[in-house]
Order: sequence, then structure tokens, then C-alpha cells
Amino acid sequence: MERRERWATIRGDIVSALRQARRQLRFTIIALLTFALGIGANTAMFGVVRGVLLRPLPYRDPARLAAIWPTRAISNAELLYLQRDAKSFESVAAFSPGWGIAMTGAGEPRQLDGARVSANFFQTLGVQPQLGRAFRPNESDRGRWDVAILSHRLWIEHFGGDSSVLGRVVDLDAQPHRIIGIMPAGFEAFQPDVDAWLPLQIDPSSPFHTGQTALALGRLTRGVSLEQATTELTTFVPQMRTAFNYADDYGRGATVISLHESLVGNVRGSLLVLFGAVAFLVLIAVANVANLLLVHAAGRRRELSIRRALGASRSQIARQLLVQSLLLAIAGGAAGIGIGVIAMHALKAILPSTIPMLGAANIDMPVLLVSAGVTIVAGIVFGMAPALLASRIDPEVVLRAGSSGTSSRGHASVRESLVVIEVALAVVLVAGAGLMTETLWRLSRVDLGFRPHAVMSVRIQPSSGQVKSVEATTQYFDELTRRIAAISGVRNVGAAQHLPLSGFNWMGKLDIETRPIPTTATHPSVVWRAVVGDYFGAMSIPLLRGRLFTTTDTRSAPPVVVINATMAKHFWPDRDPIGERIRLGNGSRNEWATIVGIVGDVRSASPDQPAPDEAYRPNTQQGLVFMHFVIRGSDRPLSIAPQVRAAVRSFDKTVPIAEVRSLDDIFATSTAGRRTVAILLAAFAGIGLVLGAVGIYGVVGYAVSQRTRELGIRTALGAVESRITMMVIGEGLRMTTIGIAIGTVVALVAARSLRALVFGVTTGDPPVYAGVAITLAIVATAAAYFPARRAARVDPLTALRGE
Repeated sequence: MERRERWATIRGDIVSALRQARRQLRFTIIALLTFALGIGANTAMFGVVRGVLLRPLPYRDPARLAAIWPTRAISNAELLYLQRDAKSFESVAAFSPGWGIAMTGAGEPRQLDGARVSANFFQTLGVQPQLGRAFRPNESDRGRWDVAILSHRLWIEHFGGDSSVLGRVVDLDAQPHRIIGIMPAGFEAFQPDVDAWLPLQIDPSSPFHTGQTALALGRLTRGVSLEQATTELTTFVPQMRTAFNYADDYGRGATVISLHESLVGNVRGSLLVLFGAVAFLVLIAVANVANLLLVHAAGRRRELSIRRALGASRSQIARQLLVQSLLLAIAGGAAGIGIGVIAMHALKAILPSTIPMLGAANIDMPVLLVSAGVTIVAGIVFGMAPALLASRIDPEVVLRAGSSGTSSRGHASVRESLVVIEVALAVVLVAGAGLMTETLWRLSRVDLGFRPHAVMSVRIQPSSGQVKSVEATTQYFDELTRRIAAISGVRNVGAAQHLPLSGFNWMGKLDIETRPIPTTATHPSVVWRAVVGDYFGAMSIPLLRGRLFTTTDTRSAPPVVVINATMAKHFWPDRDPIGERIRLGNGSRNEWATIVGIVGDVRSASPDQPAPDEAYRPNTQQGLVFMHFVIRGSDRPLSIAPQVRAAVRSFDKTVPIAEVRSLDDIFATSTAGRRTVAILLAAFAGIGLVLGAVGIYGVVGYAVSQRTRELGIRTALGAVESRITMMVIGEGLRMTTIGIAIGTVVALVAARSLRALVFGVTTGDPPVYAGVAITLAIVATAAAYFPARRAARVDPLTALRGE
């Protein structure tokens, strides 16, 4: 019987709460929307954080997967050594990213984003193809490299999901390859959007056998820790240094870390900053709804007093208001989860695609449970204050006061405190957005060393069967350059194997003829590029001294090289380096070349990093077969893309045309991580400002309604409208000023998490914080203005007659 009575009581409270919600529909909608925005943002952001940072990698027994030397690449020789001798690992595999592969012989030519992997790569991860098989142990050996595994996306897009594609032979870089497997949909490892995986080409007789081009990973032997594996790797270093004749610095920082940490470590800080911003937004929403409920409860003082006078207990009053808060929270939470689903899709579109495992992030059951928990806790939190304060109403005092009764000072203090909290939290969000906006502005003002505006880039990679010699490569690219240059509006045409800010820089070990370095000594490394045609003119890189490359710099002519100003100053601080001879290893032809010119510096790695030492070789002496053409033309560089395609097709119908984009887009991509953080922080800050304005408006508006008699008397005694307006606005600014002061202190501490993201500005930059304070003051003034105007227009006769 007690249980039935208890349920009947709760049901009555629910019915009463629903009636109140329907009666106060505008209040209900505002409170629901406010809370739904906070829960929606929290749901979406937590879904991303869980998918990227918290969820285990989608491989077999992922806790045993480790990255070996996570900050550097290893060679095929090192891979074989570790596979043979490392006891800490059940298996050691390697992944070489960034291979451009031309696919022909299967419909329209297509440029693939490829990767080369050791034969045991998929087995080490514990992943099997959806169709077909993985590589066999001997398929990394010389002469057995003619197999390929395709991504699910390429299989669907190019082959229509036809299962008979297994066993089909396609030409990859003009070499026949047999398709042996199709990976599952969504499979990702190290590099996003890989189209095809080919075997790592392991040939101990090759001069590139000790070239460090692959990332290493391993599956730990059961019972072996990361620390034990690191210790074993460290003991191998002296032996490997001797075996491969590596420099003295080889092996520094020999470490083994979890594969998950190596993949997500670079994005952890940014995602946690965004998640922290969302947590602040949720707190603002909770404080705002609590304030709305307090105002709503205060407006029901007379009704609640009558209920108390008729016998309702304090606990019954408190319970009814708490039930109302919980129902509001549940409804807002449900709407918030719906918003979160939409926001999740938006986040995945906004966040850089290079974030590992982003594609697999979704709103799953753990995310829903966390959102439900936040909803219930928030409902209890923002319902407690109005429930407790309303339960303490003295019905005798309220009923005796009649319509002139005002809420207690305790009610007012709580409401004002909540507004102060909202403003303080908004200050933190706006400060973060301000710092990131300042960072983007500073980055946009950086002198990159080249002018990206009005330049289009396109990747061209003829098959190795078409260009079997340096001379053939030269003829191919010369003719292609001539045809593109003939397009109307084109001013300069050039090419390089990788462009600045593209994420790829080839490094070469430097030797200077006049300063010999012992073989095992540490050689300095410099960035180097092979260039075609008028590359420097197309990029607007100035010649400072000497000359650029000419048509006479052929393979049969003496090797030449151009260096940048930083390299000249670094290695020849007291004399002119023109005429000196240097040699570049690691992919270059490793031949002595004479310095013939010095060009301006280019920030090739990132806009926030200074220009590195950089050297340029003419591709007429290098013979690289893949190039990114740069074409300087009109202010709308992509408008000539159809003509460029036609020019290429008129010369070679089999070559894939890929990565058609502007250099402005490449620059934007290089700052995408910071831009994303700035955009999202600005969005969160904007929502926080709106919620803060609603809070100020609600508190000031309610205060005006409670002071109608006082304001009427002031007006009757001669107070002018402007004085009353400023008095009321001052109340809003008083709360805002306190919130700004508290929020600035919190923001200075919280902004330390942005140290790795900001550029050209400190996390305590005074102009930014001054701008934040001014912004909050303007928002507060606007929010308080409308109730202030209403207060100034109170008719004294109407106000006093109402009493």
C-alpha cells in the first residue's frame, strides 16, 4: 500500500510539473533549448574523445601493440635485425607511408595514395582482409613484389564491389600487380585514406637497404612490458650502429611506447582543450537553467505559500520542484542527444581528417550512458537550489506582503552568484577563442618565403615504364611543361617532388668537400628538392645571388645545386658558398654538386617553424618520376584546371591527374588543426555569451519586476528615465565585472593548455584579455538594456495603484 501511495504521489508531482511546463511554455522552451545545447555539445565532443583517445585500437589484443622508435623511421636492414634478434617482440613489422601509385589498366587512370608494408604487417596488427588474403612471408622478397591489397573504398568506387576482382592484374606504376585482398570498410593504420597496400621491397643488395623510410611497430611477447622492450632495444644500438656503419648519434632516444599513444599523442592536447571547453559550456548551461528555475520558483511564491498554508509540507514543495527540474533535464537531455548526433557529423567534417581513428568515432552506448549520467546529475544540481529555497518560504510573510512582496535576499544572492559564474566561465571560453583567433591572424601574416596566391598545383606521375632514364624523364617533363605554359593566362610553370607545407620534406645527409666528415660521425641533415622548369618563378622564391638552373644543366653536365639563405649562413657564415661543392645522401644521387645560386628562405615544414637548411637539385640531373606541378596564373587559379587536364591528356592519356588544388588550400591545410580549434572555441564562446546574456537579462528583468513600486516612486519624485536606465544597467555590469575578474584569473590558468597551439602571442596577452573584458561588458550592457528601458518607463500611478 505504501509503495502504491508513493507512486501515486510521484505521479501527481509529474502531472503537476507537466501542467506547469505547458502553462509556462516560453520558459520551458528556453530552458529546454539551453540545456539541450550544452548536452548536445558534450555528447558530440565526448564521442570524438572516446573514439580517438579512450577506445582501444581496433586490432587484436591492442594493449600488446607498440611503436618502436616512434620519432624516427627505420631501414629495411634494421627491420630484419629486429625481426631476427628481438626477444621482447612476438613480431616486428614496418609501414612506409606516402607512396603515390599510378593505377592503369583498370578503367580510367587513377592516382592512388599507397603504402608499403612488411609482409607480416596485417598479421602483427591481428587484422585480416575482408576478401582474399594478407601478404605471405616471402612477398617482401625481391622478385615477389607483384601483389597488392586494396582498400574497401577503392574496391567500391573503382571496381563496383565486384568480388571477382581478386586475382585480377592491374598496372601499378606500369608494373603488373595481382590483387590478392580487400581490407574491411573503415580499416585504418598509421595513414588515413590509403587506397592500396604493397609489399615493402626488401633487397639486401640494394643501396637503399639502409635508408630509413619506414615506421616500425611490434607485438610484445606476453608478459613483456614496454620498459623491458625499451631496455632490450637500447642494448641493440651499439651492435646495429656497427653492423650498418651508422653515425655516432644513431640510437639516441631508443624508446618503445604503446602504439595507441604514438598515434594519438599529437592530437591529445587539442581534443582535451576542446573537451574542456565543452565542459565549461555545460556548466554555463546548468547555471543558466538553475537561474531560470529560481526566477520561475520565485514567481510562484504566492502559489507555493498558499499550498503551505493549506497543509503541504516543506519536503513536498521541494520534491515537486525537484521533479519538475528532473523532467526538464530528461527532456533537454533527450533533445541534446539528438543535437549531439547532428553535431557529431559536423565535428567529423570540421576536424582534420588526419586525426587517427576519427572516422570510427560515433555515439555508442558508453557515450549515451555518460550523456544520460550528466543529464541526471545536472537535473539534480540545477533543481536543488530552487527546491531548497522555495521550501523555506514563510507563507505568513509572503501572504501578508501581497503583490508587493519581494523575494528574499538569499534568493537574489543565489541568482546573482549564478550569473557571476556564467560570466566567469564565458570569459574563459572567449579568452581561448581570442588567443586562437590572434594565432591565426599572426600565421596569416607570416612571410612564407613564397606567394601561394594565384597558384594551382597538380600531381603528375608517369609510369616508370615510360621514363626509364634521366634523359627520358627530362624530355617527358619538358614537353609537359611546354604544353601547360601555352595555356592562356599561365605565367610560370614549375614542379618539385614535394611542395612546401605539404607535410613531406625529404632529408639528405650533407657532406661539404672542403670539410670532410668521418663516415661514422654525425652528419648534418638538410631538406632537398628536385625541381623542374621555372619552379622558383612559379613559387615567387627570389634569387639572392648567383644563378638558377638552366637548360644546359643536363645529366651529362657537371652536377649543380642551389641552396637557401639559411643554409648559406649556417655553413658558410664568413664567406660566399657559391662555387663550393656539397653532396646530399638519402634519395639524392649522392654525387658532388657545385653551388651555383642562393635563393630566399621558405618555411617548408610549417608556417610557425623557421626555414630549415634547404637545397635544390635540377631534376634534369636527378630523374625523379613523380612531380607536383605549380602553375601561376589568374587570381582564380583553379579556373584553368580543365585546360591543364586537357593539356596533360593531349600528351599522355594514361597518366593519372591527382591532387588538383590551390597553394592557398595547401596553406590552409597546414594550419587546419589550429583553425579547427579556433572555430570550435569561437562557437562554444558564442553560445556561452548568449547563455550569459540570457542569465543577465533574466536576473535584471526579474529584479525590475520586483522593484516596480520603488521605481514608480522614484519616477513620481522626479527621477529622469536616463538615470533609472543607467541604475538598472549598473546592476548588470556589477555582476559582470565580478565575473570578468574571476574569469580572467581562471582563464590565465586554463590558457596554459594552449601553449602548444598559440603562435606569435602569449597565453596571457593583455590586448586579448582587454578585448574579452570589453566584449563581455558590451554583451552585459545589451542584455540589461531592455529591462532597464522597461524600468525607466514605469508609470508611477499604475505601479502604486497595483499596490
